[in-house]
Amino acid sequence: AAKLNAAGTAFDYVTYLGGTRQDSAMGVAVDGAGNAYVSGYTDSENFPTSSAVQPVLPGSGTSLFSTSDSGANWSATDSNIPGAVFDVSLNPAGTSGVVLTEAGIYRTTNGGASWTLQSQISGSGSTSFLSRSPIAPSTIYAVRCCSSVYQSTDDGVTWNFKGSPPSGQARGILADPLNAGTIYIWGFNSPYVFASADGGATWSSAATGLPGVTVTSI
Repeated sequence: AAKLNAAGTAFDYVTYLGGTRQDSAMGVAVDGAGNAYVSGYTDSENFPTSSAVQPVLPGSGTSLFSTSDSGANWSATDSNIPGAVFDVSLNPAGTSGVVLTEAGIYRTTNGGASWTLQSQISGSGSTSFLSRSPIAPSTIYAVRCCSSVYQSTDDGVTWNFKGSPPSGQARGILADPLNAGTIYIWGFNSPYVFASADGGATWSSAATGLPGVTVTSI
């Protein structure tokens, strides 16, 4: 948030307004005394407030939990991820994990005790997904709103843009269990299911025989 002087040549003040998670300013207004009012929303539990109408965010600020006793108890596992987690992919060897968040892709090698930012690829709402290849566990795919596909072949350390499938807003991505380079994506627009045999570079319809309605899961 910043205020220009009357001449428009310098700032009277410039300040950072936000917390450690996603913050969005939607509008600003100024009253007769020159006080600025910023509207918007935040996911940050530590957003700076003063005489706030809602001093504490409702619900739970935790978006990733883990359990070590088959679900009897759960603990927060996103303590240093500065963004809500939309999807998670664990290496079957149990040595690492990757999460797709609103702040980027993060990776852990110590069971979630700490996380490292690996990519600025960020997720959005319920249209961001991960899928790990069963046959080549170091290969992971990510799809984010609305149809950008990325690939990592080193267990989530580095990521490369692969392409944009013609499905519009994707609702999911699935790595083929027999071929690490084959993936499927489905979504809201006809023909609803597409397949790629080259890791997302090119796509073809894979909806023959389907009833022509939105596909929700594969």
